[in-house]
Amino acid sequence: MRCLAIFFSACALVRASVGSLAWVKAHDGKEATVPSFSASNPAAWLLTGASDMLKEGSKNKKLLGMKAATDRPLNEHAMIMAHDAATTYLSGGILHPVNNWAKTQQDGGFRGMLDCGARAFDWRSQLDGGELVFHHGKVVVPHSLPSALDEVVEWANANARNASDLVLIHATFCAGTGCDEALSAAFAARNVAYITQCSELQGLTVAEAAARGKLPGGGYVLAVKDCLVSHYQPDVACSGYISETAVNGTFAAAEQQVVESSLPSFYNCHASSSSRDFPLNRMWSYLSDVSKAGPPADGLLYSHQALWQETDASVAVGVALFSSLLDDEKRSTLNSLLEQRVTQKKWDVTRANLIEVNNVCDGGTALLAALRKAQLS
Repeated sequence: MRCLAIFFSACALVRASVGSLAWVKAHDGKEATVPSFSASNPAAWLLTGASDMLKEGSKNKKLLGMKAATDRPLNEHAMIMAHDAATTYLSGGILHPVNNWAKTQQDGGFRGMLDCGARAFDWRSQLDGGELVFHHGKVVVPHSLPSALDEVVEWANANARNASDLVLIHATFCAGTGCDEALSAAFAARNVAYITQCSELQGLTVAEAAARGKLPGGGYVLAVKDCLVSHYQPDVACSGYISETAVNGTFAAAEQQVVESSLPSFYNCHASSSSRDFPLNRMWSYLSDVSKAGPPADGLLYSHQALWQETDASVAVGVALFSSLLDDEKRSTLNSLLEQRVTQKKWDVTRANLIEVNNVCDGGTALLAALRKAQLS
């Protein structure tokens, strides 16, 4: 009787194992095999089969998670966007005071930012003297755009595992006569799909976007022209002056006396500052408001600008503190704080899209992992 029970249990495990492994084969492109049966030690075989089933079940769960991620609308798929990405090529430091307040990304190029977790780029092109380069406002970034695009394509081909590894280029502020045509030609020469009609984004899923952006080399890169709700809020700055109007408009009357007696004449976001709670709380409030607004119904991309904005006051205070845009992020540990808020569920990112940051290589990989985990939970 005991032998008969073992036999039927073995049969059930065979059927379950075959079903599980066949599913993996169909969905993962790998060969499926059935564990060999040992008549001399059926109990050991059962344990082995059960172990294999648990392993395959874990794999199936992971595959289902990836499927759920790629079935999401593109504008609800969390991606870290490198703000003013091409400024990675600007020289900074004491000899370049203007660049210090234009350079939003560390050295390392687009490949470096991708390695650090960036999956989308704020891409600002300029046709300058017949050469296609980049810009940040009035600051020209004299680096070849075609060369930078080659970096993105090469990285995507070498690192793409599935549709969720899609790299998105948001092309905007194309400056100079003939810039649009030159940019389109650069994309076409590298087989990068370029969406110029925003209506094409409505209903577009991550999987569909990746299919459109599939490269001959196996990677996924999709470019989109001016289809972003940016949620730009200029006063979300690291530093500024504390005026009577600002204090009255920001703090309750009962707190005002404490504020005036404890804060300096300016506020600052750096970890060492006694006034950092003010800019940080303003940032958290802004991010919460964007999350509550949610993704645009028409499929447009949208961003949480999780970065310190520039104002005349923030630059003046920053210069006095020997800081810069990169240093403001680093000295405030903003990217790390963002990751903590996602992990601790203090920031709702379940339908977040482009999380736009400065200095992506300071904590970008941890932030991306936290965002993806939050959207799958």
